[in-house]
This record gives sequence, structure tokens and C-alpha cells, in this order.
Amino acid sequence: FRRVLFRSPDENRYTGEVRILFTCDLYNEGVDLPFVDCLLLLRPTESVTLFLQQLGRGLRLHEGKETCLVLDFIGRAHRRFRFDLRLSALTGLRRVELRRALEEQAVRLPPGCGFNLQREAREAVLENLREHLDANLRRLEREVQDQARDGTPVTLAGFLERSGFVIGDIYQRCGWTTLRRKAGLLPALPPEDADEEAQWSRGLGRLLHIDDDLRLDAIRRLVVEGQSPRDEGDRRLLRAFAARWATQPRQQLATSILHERLRRFPELRRELAEVLEVLAARRQLAAPDRRWTDDEPLAVHAHYEREEMLCLLGNWTDERQPPWREGVRFLEATRTDLFVVTLEKAEHRFSPQVRYQDYVINRDLFHWQSQNATGPDSPTGQRYLTGHVDGQPARHLLFVRRTHQDAFQFLGSLAHVASQGAKPMSITWRVTPAMPMDMVEGTSAAG
Repeated sequence: FRRVLFRSPDENRYTGEVRILFTCDLYNEGVDLPFVDCLLLLRPTESVTLFLQQLGRGLRLHEGKETCLVLDFIGRAHRRFRFDLRLSALTGLRRVELRRALEEQAVRLPPGCGFNLQREAREAVLENLREHLDANLRRLEREVQDQARDGTPVTLAGFLERSGFVIGDIYQRCGWTTLRRKAGLLPALPPEDADEEAQWSRGLGRLLHIDDDLRLDAIRRLVVEGQSPRDEGDRRLLRAFAARWATQPRQQLATSILHERLRRFPELRRELAEVLEVLAARRQLAAPDRRWTDDEPLAVHAHYEREEMLCLLGNWTDERQPPWREGVRFLEATRTDLFVVTLEKAEHRFSPQVRYQDYVINRDLFHWQSQNATGPDSPTGQRYLTGHVDGQPARHLLFVRRTHQDAFQFLGSLAHVASQGAKPMSITWRVTPAMPMDMVEGTSAAG
């Protein structure tokens, strides 16, 4: 293909002899043809990652190329096609934010990018969004009952594939076990037991951000199969699961209580296994799998909530669950700073006093602003500047999320590059390893 496309002594210059190229799952990724300026999508896919990779074949910069025309012939071929998933991935907006943005024609994109829909297309997309976003519990029940009529066992993965719903649609309203009971696929429980099981069932929805093999494998072994922890890393992974599954914020959930709940409500164990199957199947192609240290089972570029960070870094036990709401947490035992950053600080959630200037500069550099009380001469400021505390090396770890509704992505360690100002300090950090490209492309270095 390369010789046909280029046919030139200069292998980087396209000759223009080939005008149309059809492939079937051949050039979805890993091929850089920057001169491509038109895409015809003829292959249906429910994978947002694959959809974005296909779009990427036409989004490369090239001399004389100003736009890329995308003709999608699949979008309306099936009533279950999900515009909300595709457009959410394209714009970075959450699905509930997307409808308002389209209605107000106020979709925000990075500088240099534009998003326009013709009136008829906008109405069709909005109709599709309303259909899928307004799904209520009764509609979910009917869909489960319809799928069960042919006598085939209804699994979570099978239900999602056949219905066109995503797993978050279920856990916004109830849990999978609760939904099956309401649909009559499971026998009813006494009211008190049903209420308690429903709480724990819906609580599994707090795991939907998990996207690394370390946690998926550990939960499968230690909770679903009931194996004993092999080492300290396993014990921390089990605590992280228990802390996240707790039915109330900051509720103590010792691992012994966790197993007692599963013995009392055996359907929850089956539900957990099915949730793990769905999470494993939807993992990105370049999924996080690099373990941070032997004792700290964090995966680089995976997503975490605060209690999971503390568990996996050894600062959370069955007996002690320290509260944490600030943007920085210093773990004295390991001389580790945890920086948690929200890039888009909604005015109603962040007062002007804590709306710091935090943003991605490029894949290697991150700009961060300290708390207002921190100056370069303070012990904390010196720890940031020198990377030491009490003469011993200190670590700085960075976790970033786009909005307050997202989980934090672990981006790695920080090293001081430059700083200015005092109370607050503005620091430029070098991030190791390099940040993923979607983190750079999805955020602005304008602050």
C-alpha cells in the first residue's frame, strides 16, 4: 500500500494517484496518512475507543488541508445507536451535559476545533439523546423481561449488548441484582433484606471507573473466588475494594464484614463477577497495566477515587480511615505528597479562594498552584522545591480529573522544574512517565 500511495523518491510525499482506499478493520489505528481529508464510515461499532481511532485517521495536520469531512452512514441504521456515547467522547462533555450543550448550540472544543450540526441533524441527534438518557427503571425492567422470554439466561453483558444501554444506565437507577428481582427473574426477598441487598447492589456502581488489570484481577480472586491475599499488595487491593463498596461515605467496611455481606446475599457475588466481566471487556486498547511499585499496586494512567489512593499507598486500614478533602495530602510514613487536581473548576463547587491555576502544558509538563498559605520558605514549599524532607528524598504523585464528577487519573511522579510567586506558589512540574495524549488534547494550557 505504501508504494502505491507514494510512488515517489521522497517516501513522505503523497503523489495523489490513489484517491480512494477501502479497508476492513485494517487502518483503524497505527497508520499515519495525514493527507486524508474525507472519511466514509460503513462499519458499525459500539466501541467509543474504536470510533475515535477511526476518526483519527482523518484528523492529522497536513499542508493545504483545512478540514476533514466525515460521512457516517451507520448512525441511524439502528434505533439502538448511541449518539450520546460518540459525541461525549468527541466533545469531552458528560452525557447529561451534552443535551443542554446541543440544545443551546454551545458545544465547547479545544482551540482551533469547531462543531456544527445542521438543523435536521441536530433534531435527530437530540431525539436520540432523549430516548437513551431518559430511560427509567420501568423501561429497564421491560427490556430485561423481553430478553428473558426466549428462555436464554439474561446476563449483564448480554443485556447491555442487546439493549444498547451502557452499564452506567443501570447503576444510576438501581443495581443489576435489584433489576433482575424487579423484572421477576429472581424470587422476591423479605422487604428488610430486599432493601439492604438493593443498597449493596447499587453500591457496585461505585466501581465503574476501574480500568486496570491489577484491581480487576484482585477483586476477581479475592472477592468473587474468595482466595486469601498473597501479599501486602493483595491486602491493600482488598481494602481499596471494601472502602469503595461501602454503602455510605467514610463508612468503615472491614474485609470480614465484606465477606459476611456476600455470604448473606449470594446473588451479589454473581453480580460482582458480571460487572468485572463488563469492565474488563470495555478496557481501552492501551489499558494501564504498569504497576507503580511492588508494594503499591497502583497502575499508571488508571483511574482512582481518594479512598483507593490511600488504601493502595498504605494509609488506610480496617481500623483507621483518615478523612481527606484537600487538594494535597502528605503521607509522612513514606514521605509522599499526593496532588489531586480538578481541571475544570465549576463555580458552584469551588470558591475563588481555591480555584487554583492548574493545567497541562504538554505531555511532560504540568502547571500547578499551591494552597494560599504555602510559600517557598515554608517547610512544605521547601519540600516541593528540593524534593526532600528532613534530609530524606520525598515523592510527589499526581492524580488529575477533568470535572468533579470524574475519577482521578494517576499520571505518575513529579519533579520540580521552575516556580514563581509565594502564597500561592506557581510550580511547573515534569511528569514521569509522559502524560497520555488524550489528557493533553482534552485540556487547555490557558488555565
